[in-house]
Amino acid sequence: MESLLRSQFDSVIGFDKERSFYPVVLIVIATLYLLFAAIAAFGFRKNVPKK
Repeated sequence: MESLLRSQFDSVIGFDKERSFYPVVLIVIATLYLLFAAIAAFGFRKNVPKK
């Protein structure tokens, strides 16, 4: 839902006309993906009960 609102906002404001807008969006998404993957990898190991 948020992504739809974000894309509509960007279209109305005119950000989608910039050549560098979509590469920056992809870089931000990839960075967040790696961040959450690292958090999940290190955080999950601490919460697993030992047998």
